[in-house]
Amino acid sequence: MFSFLAAAALLAVSGETTAKLWTSLSQGDDAEVVASKLRVLPEIKAVKVKQPKKAVKEPELSIDYKGDGFDILGSTYDLNPTFEVGGLSRVELAAKDTCRNTSFDRYSRIVEVLKEKYPQVAAPEFAVKDKVAFLKAEMATNTATNGVVETAFTDGETVVYVWVAMYGIQRPSVSYGGNATMRALSNLQWSIYQTQASACGGEGSQRAQIRIIYLSHERFLAKHEKAASQSADDREVAKTRL
Repeated sequence: MFSFLAAAALLAVSGETTAKLWTSLSQGDDAEVVASKLRVLPEIKAVKVKQPKKAVKEPELSIDYKGDGFDILGSTYDLNPTFEVGGLSRVELAAKDTCRNTSFDRYSRIVEVLKEKYPQVAAPEFAVKDKVAFLKAEMATNTATNGVVETAFTDGETVVYVWVAMYGIQRPSVSYGGNATMRALSNLQWSIYQTQASACGGEGSQRAQIRIIYLSHERFLAKHEKAASQSADDREVAKTRL
């Protein structure tokens, strides 16, 4: 069966796909083109292209900002372009970690803006999430399950995927033995932890990460189909054991 995944791979190689991803960046742009487009942005100080030493590797960009990154709705984001077969395949905006108890408000502001530009939900399971979904994700961090909230919008050409992951800052162990250097290091780690934990209204050990990822609609469908196929395979295997 010829899948969306195979179609996306062929289009990426042939260069026929030119979905607009983020600002002026388009799928298939080579690294030098992406670098030249980024250099004109006011937040960017310099961009260097790091070409791979091995043929199987892809180029990477080293981005130097004039400030801390891109300021969007009061949060600062780093830009991470990803290349496949030499061309741009996705663009990720990665926020600095945030307080978990404010993550839903930040998420809500992001999706309200995205819905205006990308009016369709990319798939039913990626609809806008409510506070209950965030509470469930927080509870999942207490188990082996990752606490993740996912939402995706599309305009038919581009998909914007919003990913929020919950995590906790681990309490460091306290060293009472060892030499003076080990005790000093332990004290430093504990001091850093206490500073982090005191943030967020005293809930600073509970954090969240927010990523906003831009990719073509066809690439999203390919990944979605692959995940659905894997899920179906897992169910079939489960039938043999239940």
